[in-house]
Amino acid sequence: MTQTKLISATLFGALTADAAAMGVHWIYDVARLEEIAAAHDDVAFLPPDPDHYENVPSFFAHEGKEAGTLSHYGAAFAGLMHYLAQTETPGAETYADAFARAFGPGGMFSGYIDRPTREALGNIATGVQPSGGADDQLPALVPAIAMAHMGAARWLPLQQITHDNLLARDAGILVAGILREVQAGGDLHHVLSEAATHAPDPFGAPLRQALTTDVYDSVAYGEVTGRACALIQGLPLAFHILHQAEDFAGAIRRNILAGGDSCGRALVIGAVMGAAHGVEHIPLDWALRLENGHDLWRLSKTLASC
Repeated sequence: MTQTKLISATLFGALTADAAAMGVHWIYDVARLEEIAAAHDDVAFLPPDPDHYENVPSFFAHEGKEAGTLSHYGAAFAGLMHYLAQTETPGAETYADAFARAFGPGGMFSGYIDRPTREALGNIATGVQPSGGADDQLPALVPAIAMAHMGAARWLPLQQITHDNLLARDAGILVAGILREVQAGGDLHHVLSEAATHAPDPFGAPLRQALTTDVYDSVAYGEVTGRACALIQGLPLAFHILHQAEDFAGAIRRNILAGGDSCGRALVIGAVMGAAHGVEHIPLDWALRLENGHDLWRLSKTLASC
């Protein structure tokens, strides 16, 4: 399979995984997630239901969205992809304008806006540069994942529009490096091992532990890493899921059942599994359920050639 096709699958895999997780995003009670999966014969591509969030640790953020819709993370990812496809010379200033038009008042996005996005929008409006806040959560990886094949010199300035944080930078470099190696045909397990070996603090030790633990069940391992949005929790759990994964669908379902910030981890896991296995391993019915999936696949193919 050509590298260009694997890059396309990287982008489409991230989007598909995000939409698959959106319906039960931020449910932290894994027993509740098991109940939901049993009741629906699946846990992927469910519509958000407030009843699922009742009386368990959770945050219901996606009211009114339908099954197959992207979360605000996925929307930021798709928005960056559209910006890159439409902009001859991408840069921080024009991306900040595009981000504000999409997520600011009257913008195209309708839905939950998280704290880092609100902070970035406020800084863009008042001319603060860089506009990103000191946030170290999983959405910081959006530019690194979407632009891994383009190199850090191109995505780092765009990351700083939403996240100006050293942990975010280091995590982005780590994840982008993994994606480039896998897109070039590298063995996934070897690439993960090398990345964990050379990862900077504070990521190195928990990433190595995730790959060597005798706890096989990723849902259970979430008790070790934590299930929340912080990169220091999300990346080790994503590594554990990727290390155990046999196929795209299995990895994404396991991620959803692990609970918490499943959409944040989904961008990493979906991208890496797409790069490792190609778009042919993304279930066709999932691709068809992804809102605007045909357009997003065409966009993925366009950006893979950039």
